[in-house]
Amino acid sequence: MAITYSWKIRTLNRTTVYGLPDIVSHVHFDYVGTSDSGKVAQCQGTVPFELKPITIEDEATKKTITIPAVFNKDSYIPYDQIDDAVVISWLESSVPQSLIDTFQEIISQRVADEE
Repeated sequence: MAITYSWKIRTLNRTTVYGLPDIVSHVHFDYVGTSDSGKVAQCQGTVPFELKPITIEDEATKKTITIPAVFNKDSYIPYDQIDDAVVISWLESSVPQSLIDTFQEIISQRVADEE
């Protein structure tokens, strides 16, 4: 039985940090497995993003603001431009492979129980 796995974004928690609005602080997600026969099972998770300071280039003040470690000043994306593909890339780089392996084992067992 082959299972195809995918990410489903449930919600994003946002915060304002040092005047920079809508910084994503947590991603709530489902990790979904679908079998060849159409059986579906999932696991839920939450990824908190560590906040650490980086310097944003401001000619006048050289302010230091705090944004999630997943971002840097060259790749900051305004909240209204964040789509599922962006969030999934964050998850893929943040969720440990050991947790993904555990999710896949659980999902595989749940799908097998339904077959």
